[in-house]
Amino acid sequence: MDFWYALLKGALQGLTEFLPVSSSAHLVLFDVFCHFFGLVEHRQSPVVEEFFDILLHLGTLTAVVVYFRTEVMAIIKALPLLLKTPEPDAPQAVVTMQDGSKWLSASLVRGLALSFLVTAVVSVGGIKGSEILFSAMGWATPLMGDISAFYRLHPEWVAVNLLITGCLLWFSEWRSDVARKKQEEAFFNGEEELDPDTPMALTLKQAVTIGFFQACSAIFRGISRSGSTMASSLLVGLTRQQAARYSFLLSVPIFVSAAVYEFLKLAKSGVSFEGLPWLVMIAGVASSAIVGYLCIAWFIKLISKVSLTVFSLYCWITGTILLIVLPKVVL
Repeated sequence: MDFWYALLKGALQGLTEFLPVSSSAHLVLFDVFCHFFGLVEHRQSPVVEEFFDILLHLGTLTAVVVYFRTEVMAIIKALPLLLKTPEPDAPQAVVTMQDGSKWLSASLVRGLALSFLVTAVVSVGGIKGSEILFSAMGWATPLMGDISAFYRLHPEWVAVNLLITGCLLWFSEWRSDVARKKQEEAFFNGEEELDPDTPMALTLKQAVTIGFFQACSAIFRGISRSGSTMASSLLVGLTRQQAARYSFLLSVPIFVSAAVYEFLKLAKSGVSFEGLPWLVMIAGVASSAIVGYLCIAWFIKLISKVSLTVFSLYCWITGTILLIVLPKVVL
């Protein structure tokens, strides 16, 4: 594995992970074009490639924890209090975000836990189910044992999923605008009171919905993790700012569990850990962390001014171009 390759791929992961444009799609396509143009002489095994991609997620995990250290520490401090089930209006039951917004700590922690649980169960079930399906249908090969490997060998479907991501972002933004206008009309008609100081409370239904949408992004490459999380958050009533922060915080347990899963998968495959280019991989992780941190800082400011429609246009344009170009690429 070349040093420049690890650095560029790490930077690409950091840049696209927190934007609703699917980092997994960009990583797969980056590999496709690097191999097609001969920029990388020797292709790693699919297991090693996927393992490196997950390592890069540890870089963006570091970026999330460092940037949201205030929120993470507040959640950790709230955990012992949750065991005592404090009153909903108690001061210690509220987590204050860096932007000044407030969430009920019990609601936030339980919501994150439930969203993560749904994501884990559905995504692992989907991937394991794809292994069984591929084997039963006779599609399984040494290079394509499940749906993750399928997308690496058939990147045109990643482009299709980018188009779907664009549709999801556009639809969620449209629905959110409609809901917001109805709420404003109700407020002006005296039918509903708007109190910006009221802490955000996430329901179990909202948490399950967000977790399910995020699981789809884990199964289908090209469906953006942050995009699906933010889109589903908008659909269940969160604002763009709330959706972005919830998406970032939810990425912490997702990245940790994905890394553990890939470590076990690599060990089971028989690939020697000693033979991996660890120094080069660590350089890629560092690149991912630095670029990821800068991207979070930029995106948090941007999302309050720009709708998700901008990113849906990017997904549509990129997906369309790739559908035209990829059939000419021979791996």
